[in-house]
Amino acid sequence: MKKRLYLAGVFLILAGLMTSSGVVAEGSGEGWSALSEGDTETAEETADRILLSSPDDSWGLALKGMVLLEKGEQKEAELNLKRALEVDVENALAYNGLALIAGQNEEYQSAAELSNRSIELDDDNAEYWNTYGSALGYLGYYEQAIAAFDRAIDLNPQMAKAWDNKAALFGSLGLWLEASYCAHEAIAADPSYHYTYATLAVAQTNLGLYEESLKNINMALEHFPDDPLYWHNRGVILSYLGLDDEALESFERSASLDPYWGTNFFQMALVYVRMGDNERALDNLEEAAIVSPSLVPGMVSTPYFETLQEEARFKELVKRADTAEVAE
Repeated sequence: MKKRLYLAGVFLILAGLMTSSGVVAEGSGEGWSALSEGDTETAEETADRILLSSPDDSWGLALKGMVLLEKGEQKEAELNLKRALEVDVENALAYNGLALIAGQNEEYQSAAELSNRSIELDDDNAEYWNTYGSALGYLGYYEQAIAAFDRAIDLNPQMAKAWDNKAALFGSLGLWLEASYCAHEAIAADPSYHYTYATLAVAQTNLGLYEESLKNINMALEHFPDDPLYWHNRGVILSYLGLDDEALESFERSASLDPYWGTNFFQMALVYVRMGDNERALDNLEEAAIVSPSLVPGMVSTPYFETLQEEARFKELVKRADTAEVAE
C-alpha cells in the first residue's frame, strides 16, 4: 500500500465552530455556525452584512476570509485575513486562517508559527490546535503533533478531523493498530467525515484486512470519485485480493486523473507480470520511467521482475538506473 498518507483534511477543511478572543461583531455567531455546518452561502451573507455596516470590522473580515478560503479563493481570502489583522492584531481566527493558507502552500514552518500565535490568543479552541498539529506533523515533530491533536480532541471529543489527522500521522509512522483505532473513533464521532474511510482503508490494508479495507475505500470514492490516490489505493487492495482485472481498472483510473504519477504504471507492471503478460509489464515500466525517473532504480531492483531480466527493454532500464546512480 502506498505510504503517501495525507493528513486528511489538514489544510483544506475549515469546518468546526471557530471562536476567538476579543469583541465579536453582532451576527457573526450565525456566520461561524453556518461555516461549521458547511453553509458557506449563509456564512458569506453574514460576513457581507457585517462589513456593509462596518467595513473595517476585524471579525467580519476574518469570517469573509475563511469563507473565501473554503471556496478556494486563496488570494482574496489572504487579503481579507491580513486586513483583519491590520485592524486587530490579536484576531486569533485570522492567524489560523493564514496558517491554513501557509499549509496549503506547503509552507509548514510558517503554518506552525501562525497557528501557534492563534493558540497563544485562544488556547481553548480545538480548531487552532488541530491546525497546529497538522503543521507539526508535516515538519516531522511527531510527538508534538500527536500532543496537539490530543489537545484538540480533549477540547472537542467529537472532532472527527482531529481523530483522522492523528490516525494518518500514526499511519505515516507505521503504527497501523493505533491508526485503525483513531480512524474508528473519527467515524464514530462523525460518520459523514468521509476522508476517514480512506484513512481506515490504508490501516486495514497494512493489517491484512483486505475485504474490510475495500469496503472503506469504496465508501471514500463514493464521495471523492476524482481522487487519484484513492483509486490507486483501491487498485493495491484489489491486487492483494487477487482481482487483477479490477485492480488494473483502478490504476488506469488513477493514472487518467494524474498521468504524471509513475507509481500507477509501476503497480500495473506488477499486475501484468503476475498475469504473465511481460510485454505490457515492460510498457508500463517504461511509462513509469518517463513520468517518474526517480522510480527507475527501485523498479529494476524489485524481485518480482525476475522474469523480465533477460528482456532487452528491461536491460535498458537497468542501464538507466546505473547511470542515474553514478550521476549522484
